[in-house]
Amino acid sequence: MVLLGRVYISGLIKDGFEIEADKLFDNPFGNGKLYKTNNIAKWTFEGKLEVLGNATEYIKKAISKTNVQGSKVKQIQNYDFLKTYDYSKVDKVLERNTVQNFKTISKTDVRKYIANSVELGYLGAHIAYEFLTENTGILYALIRSKDNIPSKYRFLQILRFYFGDKFVSKMEERIKVISGDFVTNSTLGTTREDFRDIASNVNVVINSGALVKHFGNKSEFENINVNGPKNIIEFCMKYGKRFLHISTTSVSGTDKKDAIENQNVFSEKNLYIGQDFTNIYVTTKYEAELAILEAIYDGLDAQILRLGNITNRYADGVFQKNVTDNAFASRLKSFIEIGAFPKYLLEHEIELTPVDLASKAIGKILNHSSDCNVFHIMNTMLLPTPELISTMNSIGIDIIPVSDTLMYDIINGMLSNDDRKSAVSGIIQDLNKDKKLIYTSSTRLDFDFTEKYLKECGFKWKKLDKVYITKYMNYFKNIGFIDF
Repeated sequence: MVLLGRVYISGLIKDGFEIEADKLFDNPFGNGKLYKTNNIAKWTFEGKLEVLGNATEYIKKAISKTNVQGSKVKQIQNYDFLKTYDYSKVDKVLERNTVQNFKTISKTDVRKYIANSVELGYLGAHIAYEFLTENTGILYALIRSKDNIPSKYRFLQILRFYFGDKFVSKMEERIKVISGDFVTNSTLGTTREDFRDIASNVNVVINSGALVKHFGNKSEFENINVNGPKNIIEFCMKYGKRFLHISTTSVSGTDKKDAIENQNVFSEKNLYIGQDFTNIYVTTKYEAELAILEAIYDGLDAQILRLGNITNRYADGVFQKNVTDNAFASRLKSFIEIGAFPKYLLEHEIELTPVDLASKAIGKILNHSSDCNVFHIMNTMLLPTPELISTMNSIGIDIIPVSDTLMYDIINGMLSNDDRKSAVSGIIQDLNKDKKLIYTSSTRLDFDFTEKYLKECGFKWKKLDKVYITKYMNYFKNIGFIDF
């Protein structure tokens, strides 16, 4: 998660520069004082400080789109209503996710589906690939033109990047790219002719379009992550379409790191378990799930697919185009550059879900219908941390486990070194108030139901071994993301 913060400066102050006494503070990182500026900034994944502007003006812009009553401004992100919401309808829908309902599973023929994407991302491209290789139908790709680049060219270029020219040339006649989206309204913002074609012929809408960064303008998140799915609901209810919505396991609250004592369990039968609604991305994804589950209660044919930690392809180690945007990859890069990681992680396992395996699991759910409605698409074959580290060591990556105290000292030392501080950019946001790295959660994800459901549909997850980890690391090395 990326956090915004106030900029503080330490060091020598030029003569004649007037400083208010109430803006000077003791420096917890070294000698002298810290000066509190009036700027807001964030760390980039490259370890650079990106100043976003004057704090007062930034906040004014943020609240300018909220409701003002008298002299009081409503909270920028006020989602307290979700804590007192009446979940009775939702709970009844979620109760359908039982092994007993496996008897309702049946094979279905998906001849045409809409791939709705704000941007065709890593996962969306692989879902399209899975459909085109395993089904014989037509893929309708709903995507906007951007920067004077036509929508069809944008869509096909992403497919070429991941799967090559030969694949695109072979499949192009089965791909119909339409300039439009569901963000504006349920009529897609496209031509009348294209809309009639979609409304008459498409079987399923798969929504992988989302704003996935963890900070930003509230209205932008709500337009894409909430209003978009609501428009799809309206379209599917009106025209009798099935809806597959790509969500995230983070709606469980696992993005909030904490001690693991007295863990809450979050399964496919849960939505609200007392989560803390402070992350705008996670909260808007949660809101979308809430709307979909209530629509299912009212008769919508829909499934929610909560995705875990999507990683490099199982087949060849290829990862997403914009690798620096991925928090897990950036975190791994930092640990490799530091050469150390917290020793307590050796007691834990890591969830890595290769994108091609995830898309195959999604393909199985697409090609089967049932009364079940929520699935956790995450690799159940968890990777023990010692196995990851030993493989990294065997291919020439020097990294060792260290105590929390030593990890703290290493991080502080690197932050004070201008030539080395960029190395910690991938983990700087993981530090708690005591400057310790916390990667455990008070919420445990349960995926037993989905694992059994996928087995009924003919899919099993694969164990991640030394071969996969080596492909994973070598891909990052070959593109210059990590060095070893």
